Amino acid sequence: FSEGFFSIDTCKDNSLIIAGSSSSTDGDLNGVCCYQGGGDIWLIRLDSQYNIIWQKIIGGSKSERNQKIKTTNDGGFILGFTTESNDGDVSNNHSSSSDVCLIKLDNAGNIQWNKCYGGTQWEYLSHLSCTNDGGFIISFGSASEDGDIDSHYGDVFSEDACIFKVDSIGNIKWKKIIGGSMSDLPIVSKELKNGNILTSIKTNSYDYDLAQFVSDSSTNILFVLFDSIGTTIDEKYFNNNGNEAIYDFVENVYGGIVACGNCDYNSGICSGNKGGSDVLLIQLDSTLTFKMSKVYGGSKTDYSNRIKILNSGNFIISAQSRSDNIDIANSKGEEDIWIIESDNAGNLIWSK
Repeated sequence: FSEGFFSIDTCKDNSLIIAGSSSSTDGDLNGVCCYQGGGDIWLIRLDSQYNIIWQKIIGGSKSERNQKIKTTNDGGFILGFTTESNDGDVSNNHSSSSDVCLIKLDNAGNIQWNKCYGGTQWEYLSHLSCTNDGGFIISFGSASEDGDIDSHYGDVFSEDACIFKVDSIGNIKWKKIIGGSMSDLPIVSKELKNGNILTSIKTNSYDYDLAQFVSDSSTNILFVLFDSIGTTIDEKYFNNNGNEAIYDFVENVYGGIVACGNCDYNSGICSGNKGGSDVLLIQLDSTLTFKMSKVYGGSKTDYSNRIKILNSGNFIISAQSRSDNIDIANSKGEEDIWIIESDNAGNLIWSK
């Protein structure tokens, strides 16, 4: 049957933990307990030579997806995913639709606890990260207005942005729900070095929580900064008359934030668009004030996934590309993996 890998993290001993999916019971999964139906999560722990240390199937009788895996301060792992199940390894799902679920595992892959978050409509996990106090931040879209979800502004086809801070055993410490009458999805939330939490939201709304912003019904970028107890410190909104989103960010070695995403309109922060959707690099200072932006790409669809900072202070961006011109050479086919290195001013050093 089918398998896929969706999330990977490095352990302290340089081993790897991978979260994928599987509906098989043979091959590398022969004798691995227990496929439960609907498409389960396949966890694999590899040593530094990529030999399998252990593997485990997690799920219930329905579908599990959007899996994210992180190593934790105690040497174990936290697994987050969207689930439609309410049996097997999943309990206390709020609905017959989907919830967000966290499962904590020890170093050997044994389940220590599980928690579901949501309401009677649907929830969709977009990001999971760890905090220095041993807790976690889960970011997800929700169409519910009950259970763990205090409010919802749109219909059942549009989500609001939910950011939950939970402690080391999954108890909710604080939560924020941000949205309007259209689609608002948190893409990534991370704890900064000073203990504050920054979230990027892809938003189409211009009412309710977003009434102070001007929208042209395109997809826009919203950064929201919270302190460690969930109080909103600041918000920054970017409306560029096209479709923009931020998919990852890191703290710059020179201060502030550097983020990557995509944009498809040649103006404002996306000036220099090469055609179609391009990779966007944007820098903000420590107060989230805009500093600079660069776009990379070709005449077709190009978009970024992750950004990292090298010891030199340069940036590495992982992206995907359908283009074969301008910034992109030696295209291999319909859609390629594209790696970009730029300096701190956004100048393209090399790409491959």
